[in-house]
Amino acid sequence: MAKSFWTAFFTSLIVSGIVCGCFYFFCIQGQFIEVPKIIGENIEEARFLLENRDLRVFVSEKKPSDQYPNGTIISQNPMPYMEVRKKSVVNVVVSTGEAGKRVPGIIGMKLADAKSRIKEIGLEVGEIKKVYSSKYPAGSIIEVFPSVGESVSKGTRIDLNLSIGVGLVKVPSLYGKGLEIAEVLLKNRNLSLGSIHYTCDEEHKFGIIITQSPASNTPVKKWSKVNITINREE
Repeated sequence: MAKSFWTAFFTSLIVSGIVCGCFYFFCIQGQFIEVPKIIGENIEEARFLLENRDLRVFVSEKKPSDQYPNGTIISQNPMPYMEVRKKSVVNVVVSTGEAGKRVPGIIGMKLADAKSRIKEIGLEVGEIKKVYSSKYPAGSIIEVFPSVGESVSKGTRIDLNLSIGVGLVKVPSLYGKGLEIAEVLLKNRNLSLGSIHYTCDEEHKFGIIITQSPASNTPVKKWSKVNITINREE
């Protein structure tokens, strides 16, 4: 009689344990699932992986990344391999690709320094054009294309205008010319009219230039002034 009692008692314990175990596994443990690793995956692939495990994805942020290509996942929360309830939401941060580079402020820099700065931030040196400049000394950068501060993608070629200084031009001959013609001749050589003096010399025609300074064919810097004397009647 006692033996039958204990047999029945232990049998009921075992059955109860099995029932509890099944209840835990199917009713409680079965509600949880392991979060897969989706970092580095394309957002669409990540959504597919999560939905196959009865999980959901939510893009909480988009930001630039030099490590992850555009459209791929940078980080996730909950972290990979954590157990969560089914139908839980996994928040992700998605890459928008590499951050744009801004054209550096290299105006006035020497060419070698400007090249180093351009390459340092992941851009390339493009065409180098030599131009005259009265503002910047020879060997200095005077202009860049695209402009300083403009946002460009990595590897963009930056074209440079490099100063070769003011440059020299020869003064044209103004002797015997009228004032208006003289101004045109000077402008064509990037020169300008300086002081104008007047005199009366009956040996020359009136209304023409009879002297100039500097003299014709004298090499001078661009934008220099040329002084003239005009012959006129008293």
